[in-house]
Amino acid sequence: MKTLVILALAMSFISCASIDVLKLSEYPQIQSPHDVQLISSRASVTRKFREIAMISVDDQGWERADSHVVGKMLEQARQIGADALVLTDRETNSSGGAVVGNVWMSGNNKVMRGIAIVYEN
Repeated sequence: MKTLVILALAMSFISCASIDVLKLSEYPQIQSPHDVQLISSRASVTRKFREIAMISVDDQGWERADSHVVGKMLEQARQIGADALVLTDRETNSSGGAVVGNVWMSGNNKVMRGIAIVYEN
């Protein structure tokens, strides 16, 4: 029983999300890790930029908060050297469900997409 409780707790902390990155152009050479700016739309970008990747995160039905999913996107953007992440799309899809006890529990997965950009001089 103790092992089951520990396993359940460990599973609750695992980040169950699928992250896809589509490279659009060459990634910059990373000098040192830096924070990535979060931008709500392309129209909000005030500097000249180049798109380097499209990043998509699917929470796979774990119904994570938007902040968790965006955090995964920002971490991926930082790893490839982006200066900013422009959010482009958010959708929620029904992924079926299951009967738990005598109750039907629906499953919904959240997918968020964004474009990783680097600023040009």
